[in-house]
Amino acid sequence: MSPFRSLLIAILVLRMVGGDAAWAEVPGNASFAPTSGEQGKRRDLLMDRLHQRPYPESGPWHFVGQALGSYWVGDSAAGNAAIDALAGQAVAPETAAGEESGFHWQAFQIARIVLLFGARGSYRPGVMAAQEERLAKGLLWAWVEPRARRVLTDVDKDWWVWGSENHHLQAWISLWSSLVVFDGDPDYATRKFADGSTVPELKKAFDEYFKRWVRNRATRGLFVECNSPTYAK
Repeated sequence: MSPFRSLLIAILVLRMVGGDAAWAEVPGNASFAPTSGEQGKRRDLLMDRLHQRPYPESGPWHFVGQALGSYWVGDSAAGNAAIDALAGQAVAPETAAGEESGFHWQAFQIARIVLLFGARGSYRPGVMAAQEERLAKGLLWAWVEPRARRVLTDVDKDWWVWGSENHHLQAWISLWSSLVVFDGDPDYATRKFADGSTVPELKKAFDEYFKRWVRNRATRGLFVECNSPTYAK
């Protein structure tokens, strides 16, 4: 992962962990404001394209993009249809061979859709139908429940990487953002994982993990994948 990409992820993590107050303290943050000027126009154009012509042409990413774009422009019917189709293709559990299904590539985006457009959404609350919100949360829970453990956030694992930093961040952010979704839902907030952790407890543990992640990468981790046997060629 490039230093630039690491910096962008650090900025996004800071905003998610610290909220608007922490974001306001970032020097020059106005240039990153998601709703300002040309950035806002480009974002809206992208969302309209995802709504009209989602990319790629098939597969889970197609329906994730279609749902995101459709809900963004207020097309509930198309967004709901995309979630229904996604549920038919997304493979949340491990494969029969015991290998990861790759759902960590979509889970954080599904969580984002719920957080933006669900009943308590921050952008268009309620544009996502209640049935599709339950369906999306069910997909997330089926993937998160057998995987999420407090040990994944232990301080002594701050520099441990699952597979590659790319895969690691996609998976850990998917776990974390799903826990944010569940923490705000009384149907999930009281559930426990195999290690006895509750949803709020584990969500807080991931909060602290990503605060440390930002601090560690900002101070001494931008070259964490130097000499990687797969990325440094």
